Amino acid sequence: MEKERVFFTSILIFLLVGALTFIVLLAAENSIDFPLFEAYTEKIAEATVPEAPEKISDATPFIERDKSLQRNETVKEDGIIDAPVTRKLVVDCSGIPPPLSCKRRWITHTIVNCGHWIPGMNSPEELECENTTRDLGMVNLIVTFANHIRANITDEKFQTQMLADNPVWGGWELEFLGKDDFLITSINGKLYRYKEGMFRRTGGPKILRVENAGLLGMAIDPRFEDNGFIYLFYAYGYDIDAKENQTRRILSRVSRFTLGNRTLQSELVLLDQIPGDAQHVGGRIAIGPDEKLFIPIGDGSESMQSQNESSLLGKILRMNLDGTVPNDNPIPGSYVFSMGHRNPEGLAWDPESGQLFESEHGDTRKDEINLISKGGNYGRGVEECGEETLDEKYSDPLFCPRDWTLAPSGMAFVTDKDHPWYGSLFVASLQGRHLHRFIIEDGAIVGNEIFYYLDKTEEVESGGSASTVLERRIRDVEYHDGSLWVVFDQKGIVKLTPR
Repeated sequence: MEKERVFFTSILIFLLVGALTFIVLLAAENSIDFPLFEAYTEKIAEATVPEAPEKISDATPFIERDKSLQRNETVKEDGIIDAPVTRKLVVDCSGIPPPLSCKRRWITHTIVNCGHWIPGMNSPEELECENTTRDLGMVNLIVTFANHIRANITDEKFQTQMLADNPVWGGWELEFLGKDDFLITSINGKLYRYKEGMFRRTGGPKILRVENAGLLGMAIDPRFEDNGFIYLFYAYGYDIDAKENQTRRILSRVSRFTLGNRTLQSELVLLDQIPGDAQHVGGRIAIGPDEKLFIPIGDGSESMQSQNESSLLGKILRMNLDGTVPNDNPIPGSYVFSMGHRNPEGLAWDPESGQLFESEHGDTRKDEINLISKGGNYGRGVEECGEETLDEKYSDPLFCPRDWTLAPSGMAFVTDKDHPWYGSLFVASLQGRHLHRFIIEDGAIVGNEIFYYLDKTEEVESGGSASTVLERRIRDVEYHDGSLWVVFDQKGIVKLTPR
């Protein structure tokens, strides 16, 4: 009998504790809503708005708000006082139990409207205000627990156009041949050409497709109209010389092809047996203003190899378009242009200065935007974000968030001087499935913002399913003829044009 009493008492205590916990968590959940902003009457000519808290209660540690408070207090002739307040919630993982349930929240705009007070006729005590909340849109930037993009959403206005009848799955790199004429690679090994409003298969090399390895980067020869040359980076096999107890490396190559009528012809291998793995591949290739081919290579998950000058792993390579080593490379007889990289996936040259910028995946956040210098060492295997050592031989990144993930991939500058976005660096960001904008001045980043993200309305209008919107990630961005072209790694290409 005593045992039964103890048993039932334990059950009752357990239920009471569970109920109290639920009430506390529910209160924490409900406490995240901001109170309505109130207008004060201490000064007749002003309506002030109390600032929203920077961080929500410790009872809900997985919630943070990116708060942008604007004050535009004006007293009109009719006595109306406008005080607009923009509130942006980027991530809410306060579900029970955290962090298993994350929710998107509305972006809201609250207007404090004090329209019942007439100057000269009413006392300040008679000032009456009401709050109007307007829904502006749904944040689609939540992808992982405890991660959000710490940047404001742009105020820029632009038109979006989703290309219809797009057959490209696994889009990786887009390069233009002419007006409304471009090639796009698929990581699955297919090459497509978009021309006259239609996509057509244009062959593709025989590849090895494993996770992040496959058909990746592409570059167009500066004299393409005369020679028809394109350059491709692709994985093709395994290292057969690996020892029995050693993980076999994936091998990739860079080849030059002649683009024929819906086929690739005359392959010339420029660089073979590039070692790597299925994760840290790199693979973006680009031709610089000096008409040299730049090839970023990941470290193959062997971090210290990025510090080994004799290894291609963790490097940015530079070669002549015929595959030979340039005479002015920093290491004589070597393709190595810079070293100490983890997984670089984006290259772009500043149209004003000609400086080379690079995007790179970090290890547990700490993604980097780097300014690449000839012979530079960017610290992979030794330091991250420039914070572990004080050794001046390692170049510090221009941008390296330590508490959230950008996961940067392809990148592009707007190069037309008369364009409103001229000089801005746009980076395709896998985390958050968005396009990030960096404002560049004199080789430094002076500002950044969320520029574009795919919402459910666009998804449905493009013929897709609203349920698949969070499965798409932005892999590449290119600037051409006044517009940004954004490539998703599932079916999707969006054209952004300023209004």
